[in-house]
This record gives sequence, structure tokens and C-alpha cells, in this order.
Amino acid sequence: MGKGVISDHHPLCVSAARSKALKEADVVVLVGARLNWILHYGQSPKWSSDVRYIHIDIHPEEIGNNGATTLPLAGDIRLVLQQLLSSPPLQPLSPATNPYVSGLVEKVKQNVAKTQASGRTGDDASVLTYQTAFTVIKDLLPTKNVVYISEGANTMDIARSFFDVYEPRRRLDAGTGATMGVGMGYAIAAQCYYPSDRVVSIVGDSAFGFSAMELETAIRSKIPLLIIVINNNGIYHGLDPKDYDTSRDNNILPSTSLSPETRYDMIAEACGGKGWLVKNRVELANTLTEALALKNETCVINVMIAPGGRKKLSFGWMNKAQKAKI
Repeated sequence: MGKGVISDHHPLCVSAARSKALKEADVVVLVGARLNWILHYGQSPKWSSDVRYIHIDIHPEEIGNNGATTLPLAGDIRLVLQQLLSSPPLQPLSPATNPYVSGLVEKVKQNVAKTQASGRTGDDASVLTYQTAFTVIKDLLPTKNVVYISEGANTMDIARSFFDVYEPRRRLDAGTGATMGVGMGYAIAAQCYYPSDRVVSIVGDSAFGFSAMELETAIRSKIPLLIIVINNNGIYHGLDPKDYDTSRDNNILPSTSLSPETRYDMIAEACGGKGWLVKNRVELANTLTEALALKNETCVINVMIAPGGRKKLSFGWMNKAQKAKI
């Protein structure tokens, strides 16, 4: 939730080189955060075995709630940081003179280039992927006065690194609790708090299903949300229609599968909003342009992407033996 406190375009923002930054850090300051699953519990191999942690939190009961030993500093974050910065004054690290910083800056450039390349694959008629869909969306959305809401599995994880945030309090996702179903509530609340800004909710199909009927609340209340459902027919990975039908007939349908091409856009239409189904770059670009022009409508764009198929789910934080990628 702290994304945007430092702009993603700041020259020393290295979120795009996250794995390298974690692995090579000597000292880490946790500012109101926990060493939970998102940060791999502070354990190797994602982190160096010699890393040291400083934990700042206003709640004393949070001290010690981490996967690694920390030096606790209990107090208001603003006051504690002012004290840390006051004496002696810290000298900023320059990429020109510090190999750790220069290595991170170079890794950021490499990873950004790799991300951009992944979003340009295929042609205009190709089946969309997360990366190609996100590239179309990113190219068309304004860079300012946008509040991002994101929830889902792959949708949330990939979107976190794809969409740049320049200001604090401009992005909300399911957070450390990984709580699905918060997206619609977050979007409605964000639009009420920022009535002049564009709230764009980019959600997975499963996550959207948890609270989809809040569309009726938004439409009835004249809250002009833009909701983009990234639909891969499942949780993490879905099945194409043929595989789905065969699996269902033989009672071997994976628990992560959802019905193919569910028409979430029609829910919006049924409640009095606007809805579109899109399947390629051109359709997505045209539809998003049309939706952005509608300032007083609740809009749902149902974006079909490649289902992914029968892939094994695996998470790096669950396997300590897995080597970190830097």
C-alpha cells in the first residue's frame, strides 16, 4: 500500500529490481511493514543470511511479529524517521560511486526493457496475455489523476510491477491478507474520496466474482467506475472450453477452474451500466478509449486472455531450497 510514496520514476526507486535489492541488502528498515509472505519472511535464499532488520511501528504488539529477528523501534513513523535522519546526517549513495546502487539501477533498466518486450509480443489478432493486455491499458490510461485498484492472483501480482504510481495513496490491492473480494468496495470508496479522479479497477475474474454485485451499488449511486476484468477462466490458471467440457464430463475438473468466457460484462449491462467483451489488442484499445470518454457511467471491460492450462502452482516463499533469481 506504500507504493507511490517514492515515485516509480524516481531514479533511485528500484522496485523493478526487487529480487536483487532483497538478496544483496545488508540492512533493511521496515517502515510499518511485516516480514510476512510478501517479503518471504525475511529468510534466505531470497534474502542474504547476514542481513539485519530494523522494524519501525507505532503498535508495540507488532514488534516481534516477523519471520526474522529485528531491531525494534516503537513509535510514530514520522517522528522516528526524523530522529534517524537528524544525527548524524546520512550521505546519499550515488550510482556513480556505489557498486550496490549502480548494480540495482542497471538491473532496473534490464527488467523494465524485458517487461516492455513481453507486452509487445504477437500481433493485433493474437490471444491476449496479462502482459499484452496490460501494455494496451497502460498506453491509454492517463499518467496523473488515476487511482488503481487491483486484486486477484496473477492479475494483482503482475499489475503491481506493470502500472507506475507517482503519488502516495493512489493504489490499493488485497494487501498482506491476500483477501479476495475487496476490489469493488475499495473502488467505490476510492471514487468517493477522489471524486475528480479516475478510479481504474484491474481485477482477476475469480476476485471480481467475490463482490461483483456491488456493481449494482455503484450504478445505483452514480459512481463512475472503470472496471477491467482480466478473464483467464480460472484462479491462477483456467482451461480452454474444450478441456473444460472434457474435464467436467469426466469429473476431473480442477478446483481452480471457472466457467469459460463468463460474461461479467453482461452483469454491468443488467444493472444499468456499460459492458464490453474484448479478445484482442484492437478490441481492447477501442473499447478502453470509448470507456474513458464516458465520465458518468460505471463500465466493465471483460478482457479474455490465454487461460494458462494445467500448470502446477508454485510459490518461491514456500520453498526455502529454491535459489533466488537476481
